[in-house]
Amino acid sequence: MYKKYATPYNSGTAALCGALQQLQSKNVIIPTYTCEDLLTAVIKTGCIPIIVDCNENLQIDPKQVEKWSSFADTIIIPHMFGIQVPIEPLLKFDLKIIEDVSQCHGLPSLGEHADVVVSSVNKSKWIDCGGGGIMWSNKNQVWDSLPTYLQQLWDN
Repeated sequence: MYKKYATPYNSGTAALCGALQQLQSKNVIIPTYTCEDLLTAVIKTGCIPIIVDCNENLQIDPKQVEKWSSFADTIIIPHMFGIQVPIEPLLKFDLKIIEDVSQCHGLPSLGEHADVVVSSVNKSKWIDCGGGGIMWSNKNQVWDSLPTYLQQLWDN
């Protein structure tokens, strides 16, 4: 996933919430066609959802992202049905990128350009652990959430 740390969560939705909080997102672009849990995570974290249309492959449409990119700071890109969304055309919009790989583990370059990568590992997903979620990022969520005095004890 091209990230240094993996953080487990009790669900994919919780992993998305963790990603949005880590990125300090405020206004988030999501596609019209996706799991409702993306919208749930955006609302649950107090962000404003900006819902954009999909293209003929039922993937987020870069033309629609361009229309709304000046109103957003973050984009969640789910790769639906195992179809990989090309990330490069979306980089020009200077948005923080969260890739949701719940439906496409193993495809080349997943997460390479993303700030954070998330996945549900619930039943029916490509990685089925019976429940839970994972967030991959270059920030250690677990370590950073420890009180400073515990971090200092560990370092000594």
